[in-house]
Amino acid sequence: MRILLVSVPAPAVRQTTIEKEFWKWHYALKEKLTYKNIPKRALKNFGNLENQNVGLLSIARVLLENNHKVSYLAPMPNPGLQEKDFFFKKILGLIKSKKIEMACFSAHTCAIPNAISFAKQIRMAFPDVLAVIGGPHANGAKGKDLEELQKNFDFVVQGPGEKQLLEIIAKTEGTKIKAKIPVFPFPANTLLNVKELPAARVFTSLGCRKCSQCVFCADIHNKNFVARPLEKAFEEIQDFYNNFNTRYVYFGDENFFFEEKRALKAIKKVKELDLRLDFGFQARITNASEKILSSLAASNKCSEVQFGIESANQEILNLSNKGLSFEYAKHVLAKAKKHGLTTHCYFLTGLPGETRETAMQTIRAMCSLLEKGLTDFVEYRIAVPFPGSPMYDQAEKYGIKILSRNWGLYRGENKPQHSLTALSQEQIYSLYLKGLEEVTKIYKQKHIQKFGSEKSNIAAQSAIIEGGF
Repeated sequence: MRILLVSVPAPAVRQTTIEKEFWKWHYALKEKLTYKNIPKRALKNFGNLENQNVGLLSIARVLLENNHKVSYLAPMPNPGLQEKDFFFKKILGLIKSKKIEMACFSAHTCAIPNAISFAKQIRMAFPDVLAVIGGPHANGAKGKDLEELQKNFDFVVQGPGEKQLLEIIAKTEGTKIKAKIPVFPFPANTLLNVKELPAARVFTSLGCRKCSQCVFCADIHNKNFVARPLEKAFEEIQDFYNNFNTRYVYFGDENFFFEEKRALKAIKKVKELDLRLDFGFQARITNASEKILSSLAASNKCSEVQFGIESANQEILNLSNKGLSFEYAKHVLAKAKKHGLTTHCYFLTGLPGETRETAMQTIRAMCSLLEKGLTDFVEYRIAVPFPGSPMYDQAEKYGIKILSRNWGLYRGENKPQHSLTALSQEQIYSLYLKGLEEVTKIYKQKHIQKFGSEKSNIAAQSAIIEGGF
């Protein structure tokens, strides 16, 4: 079968002046501290490269090994305001030129309106082409949300898509699956429509292996943890280096440090790589042992470690089921700094139980961590009640009122689509902007003191490297 795999673009966000200033100074510092090995020419292209949808590329590998013909299309990280129409023209062009029989879409919640629009237009232009939806939103959809997808698509895939998609194709064609389905397919990166990928994402595991779900998390892998052989991950890194001129690799694992012995083995492999590469790591701060931190520092290839802290208020952390003490987080950050590591911390506002006082406590703590040099970067977002997360599925239990199901606004950068017992929609948004404003002041001061007022070469609207590229 001839199949088109599409990573659906989210609607463009019109940023406030506060947000624009935040990202300008955020990336100005990133360029100096995190991406120092990447040439300026490549940095300028960060916002103009095709998105690396690892899930779809893994599915593509399985489809190719089962003798199907596969095309891949993904948006640029920084879409223009007309990107939706431009992108759809690309979809129609591929369907016509490649004689596509099945269009498979992967979409986050905020991209669902675009996915539905694409499917409807394809049905009008090419009635015989089957439309399939999968990805984060589909995985968490239940009840009326699932019915909405079933109404607009021929098939809805929930959970890991490799096996299910092959079964759908086999059922449609009246054939059998021809090749074995691997547990962790090697992504078909040759399908990427780019010649260079200065920064690439590589996974050594899926899922965070935390025994209980954080209230804001809709990650489908939480209950289906899968570890990948390290040899395969490093084979992929070598491939990116040789064929895409990659100079920065971000390990996108939910928790790279999930097992100390394995993490140390991986870090040793990083150190032994005779390549001009820097690495970023994402991990749970509770797993960041002294051995791991010292090993990262000794590798001389760790450009950054990212931790999700979310709140400085212990009651909010407890209500969020985070399994973390803020005091312990500060302790680990101090250790990381002792070893000279660059760190990046994530925080959220609008979590269950949030009040103006708890939000301001977190804002003050973020600023304190930056001013004291305990972290180098802070990324502050609004918690989103994604379908599949406890915040959405059990909203009433957590004092959350879902205000709309306008999926295009389900992202952490605009006015939230929920309110809390103690905070209105407007108040949550105001606190988010307040936090960005305070962090930006410190970013700007630090950059000017250390590096002058030179602007960043990275043209970025938001986080194109941290997690999403």
